[in-house]
Amino acid sequence: KVIYTQTDHKTLILMNVGMGIMFLLSVFLVMYIGKKILKPFHRMMSLTEELAKGNLSVPIKAEKSKFFGRFLWGMDMLRDNLESSREKELELQKEKNGLKQAVGRAVKGEKMKTELITNVSHDLKTPLSAIRLYNKALSENLYDTPEKRAQVYAGIDKNVTEMEGYVTEIMAASREEFLNLTVEM
Repeated sequence: KVIYTQTDHKTLILMNVGMGIMFLLSVFLVMYIGKKILKPFHRMMSLTEELAKGNLSVPIKAEKSKFFGRFLWGMDMLRDNLESSREKELELQKEKNGLKQAVGRAVKGEKMKTELITNVSHDLKTPLSAIRLYNKALSENLYDTPEKRAQVYAGIDKNVTEMEGYVTEIMAASREEFLNLTVEM
């Protein structure tokens, strides 16, 4: 509480002007603090929230103020490092998934190849064994009549035709696999 002991108008005006100047300085000081300290601080608060959410693509505007300039520069460097680490991790994950798929295809292909080889060898072995037996029987003259020999020759022809069919199927399957080849970049 200010009590004026003098009723002089000059003193009263001087006191009011002084208080007005103090009020204007206070308003200026509050605006300066708001602009130079509080506004950048609020921007930094939203920045840390965005970084915590994983939004690393927005660059941080560096300020030239002596209060937060180096801090914002450091935060931008941190954001850049996090972004590059994330990109490297994604690339490694893609390579890892590609490798898993390639191994899966290779294993599947190997399994299919193994099954194919097993089936083909079994299917070819039976007619070959029959031809070998017919050949041995013919070489030892076990078939003394011409009708029996004709049956053996017919059996050999049948087994050779069967084997030719298997070989044709194998070649057709390999051509289809070659034609269905997918190119991956």
